[in-house]
Order: sequence, then C-alpha cells, then structure tokens
Amino acid sequence: MRSKLFSSFIEMGQNITRYSALPLTTPDQQQEARQGSVCLGWEDGKYFLWCANPVHPEDMEKLRVRLELLRAITADEIKVAYKASLRQKAPAWSKGADIGLLTVARDASEPLQFTFQSDESTGLSTFYLKAII
Repeated sequence: MRSKLFSSFIEMGQNITRYSALPLTTPDQQQEARQGSVCLGWEDGKYFLWCANPVHPEDMEKLRVRLELLRAITADEIKVAYKASLRQKAPAWSKGADIGLLTVARDASEPLQFTFQSDESTGLSTFYLKAII
C-alpha cells in the first residue's frame, strides 16, 4: 500500500511540474516551479490521492480521451499497457516517459476519477484527478 501511494503521489507531483499551465516563477529563473496541489486522504476505509492543476484548453481533450480509455480497460490491460509503454519511445508532446497516468491507474483499486473546471478569468481549466488506492 505504501509503495502504491508513494509512486502515485510522485506521478501526480510530476504531472504538475511538467504540465501545469501556470508557472510560479519568472521566465528568467533557471529553476521552474508550477502551480498545482496534491492531497492524500482517507475515505470509506480507503486511501485516496487527489491532484489539481491548471491546463490549457487544447490539452483537455487529449487528457479526457486518455483517461476515458484507462477507465474502460481492466487492471490486467493497464499492466500490459504500462509494460509496453516502458519499451516504447515517449510521444513528442510528452515531457517524461509518458507512464504517469498508467502508473496511477495501475496503482488504483478503482477507475480513476477526473473532471475539468473552466476559469474564464484566465482562459484555462483546472484538471482534477482522483485515485482511490
């Protein structure tokens, strides 16, 4: 349980640092920080991890398609996809190995939950992801 919580926590944090649409640092700073949050909680006898970060509207559909696919396949199919992804080259748009959502889905005991909330003041949306471990 601890390793699943830890690996999913790390992946959610990396999602924020790599894909959050709002930097917390100025462009001239060498170390970049991005806006988002990760929470750990206990609900109905299970741990959950929840993360949120702003995303550009053009990234929402890509995320939605990927997450709907992960929600529709079995745990065994997720494990096969994870292993296959480790052997493949990451897509050009990916800023990592492209296994973050697969890792979280693999660690989760239930299908991933997600939603988007538009923020008209920034033109961005907040992406919310919840994994029950």
